[in-house]
Formats: sequence, C-alpha cells, structure tokens
Amino acid sequence: MIKSFVFLSILVAIAVFFLVLNFNNLKTVMNPVQISLSDSVTPSISIKVALLGDLHLDEGKKVFSKFSKIVEEIKNRNPNI
Repeated sequence: MIKSFVFLSILVAIAVFFLVLNFNNLKTVMNPVQISLSDSVTPSISIKVALLGDLHLDEGKKVFSKFSKIVEEIKNRNPNI
C-alpha cells in the first residue's frame, strides 16, 4: 500500500512539474534587439524588425483581444519591417 502511494505521489509530482513547465514556456514575451550596420563607405543605419513567430492561437474573443494588444504594442514601437 505504501509503495503504491509513493509511486502515485511521484507520478503526480512529475505531471505537475511538466504542466508548470509547459505553461511558463507558452507566455508571450517581447525581445527587443537592435541591429546596427556600419562601414567606411555608407553612414551607419539601424533597423527595427518585428517578428511574430510560432503563434499557437485558439479561437475566441479573449485570445483575439490579447493578440490585438500584442499587435498594438508592436505598432507603437514603430518597426521598419
């Protein structure tokens, strides 16, 4: 009886660990990076590139609202591309 309780406890702990790990990885974050190019012939330039990738969106108003906020935040940063 004790062995099955310990086994079940370990199994539940592993399942909870992977659930928490999965939810933390699916959070949307913005990682601003600035690229500067320069050489002796042309003046220095900087470009801002907006990239949205690996979007796993469900259907629904709540998800659309959240995505719209992300798009507005990107637009407010005025990317070149």
